Amino acid sequence: MPNIGTWKNFEPAKIAQFEKRPLEKPNPQVSDHSIPTSDWNIPLPHRSNVLNTEIIDTDLGSRQVLNHTSNFALSSGWALKENQKFGKKGGGKRISKNVIPYLEAYFLAGDINKSEKYTAQEMHNELKGLVEEGVLEEEEIPKISTISNWISRYAQTHRKLKAQQALALVDRS
Repeated sequence: MPNIGTWKNFEPAKIAQFEKRPLEKPNPQVSDHSIPTSDWNIPLPHRSNVLNTEIIDTDLGSRQVLNHTSNFALSSGWALKENQKFGKKGGGKRISKNVIPYLEAYFLAGDINKSEKYTAQEMHNELKGLVEEGVLEEEEIPKISTISNWISRYAQTHRKLKAQQALALVDRS
């Protein structure tokens, strides 16, 4: 490669010093080509051996494969790059705005009195009770796993908010 250090000249005598066994010129064994005994004639296909579309259609019809495209599960163009969907994380069902105040109230009730701490299952049961009273609708109630995830996220933000309030109180005094 140009401009990378000085050039080094390697001579056969120096290369021979690196080799443990002597350098030998390869002497491959080559055989003469053979002469074929017969000509290579490839016959042209005859019309009687070629299937036409009518025969194929009747054969597929007898096997009940009439419309092979109608049974395909994926729509046309499903693998095209412009039809790919990326960035849809979190695009699913969200907790209703009507439910969040109730979840916060249940969480804060446990924050005030530790003996009244609600679990995700208890919060779910309380929300079902609100559905029976007609305050909420059945579709608005999240799953227990969703409530559990909400509790962990809300506990983290609540803890951070309490720490900020404590720092602000210390700064005032």
